[in-house]
Amino acid sequence: NLVFSGISVEKVSTGVDLFRAVNVSLSNATITDTLGDGIDARSSVNVLIENMKIRRSGRNAIDGADFNYSSQATGLRALNNEVVDS
Repeated sequence: NLVFSGISVEKVSTGVDLFRAVNVSLSNATITDTLGDGIDARSSVNVLIENMKIRRSGRNAIDGADFNYSSQATGLRALNNEVVDS
């Protein structure tokens, strides 16, 4: 199990890449000004994303599915997040 809390990410392509991640918690962090997704959680399993501030992502604030490649997340929980301009 991995836990990330209190980080700040800005001006990158993808804010946090959790593609195919398993048993990860991401909380109390800020992601700002991404070209792509704020958080890429496609194909992840049992990921918790909570109390995040995600601002000005170029694509999705939180991406948990890519229907072109059948890569949906399972057990993805996104709780109490603030999303602005995404």
